[in-house]
Amino acid sequence: MEHWGKGVLDIRNEVYIKAAKRCNSYAKALRYVEKDFHHHQEPATLVELLRINNILQQPKAALGVLKYAQLNPGILSPEDSWYEELQQWSEALHMYNLKLESGRDVHVSHVLGKLRCLEALNKWTDMQDTIDIYWGQQQPEKKAPPITTADMSTDQSSQMATLAATAAWRLSRWNDLEKYTDQMQMSYQRHFFSALIQINKSNYDAAQELINQSR
Repeated sequence: MEHWGKGVLDIRNEVYIKAAKRCNSYAKALRYVEKDFHHHQEPATLVELLRINNILQQPKAALGVLKYAQLNPGILSPEDSWYEELQQWSEALHMYNLKLESGRDVHVSHVLGKLRCLEALNKWTDMQDTIDIYWGQQQPEKKAPPITTADMSTDQSSQMATLAATAAWRLSRWNDLEKYTDQMQMSYQRHFFSALIQINKSNYDAAQELINQSR
């Protein structure tokens, strides 16, 4: 790619990277990004290293990039979503907790991120506690303001309801499960939870109909 009959082509690495990615040749793209990083340790290059290693399903290499970012905060501060992408759930949960406990305004994305981590870690009670604090009825001893539907996009509202329904199901809180399921967008997951509700009520024909609809 770099060579022709009369020698080496004088083309910037950026051009090679874009061409390799367009051809889905990510191993080749990684080579050029690594070369770039050796010469210029810039934030964008570090992010690209993380993403390409993740695409190539090289978790150890991607985690190494993340560790490098942690040890060199002057170059780039790791983002919460990176830990999630690498399935480093405990580290991601720690990052989201720091954001939520910082005393600043509560962001919906941080609450959703924390709930996703708790779901991956099977911490159902902690999920429910988080939902009660940030989305449900506010408890007097808690300082964090509750999140209302008005604070969220339609997609975020459905995500929150789906995560809340998952926690309610795992904890056998059937009334809560029904409440949260009603707030979900129409999807396979909504049919699934609706079928569970009907089974719990011994309405097996209704449950079967919902299962059929989800297929």
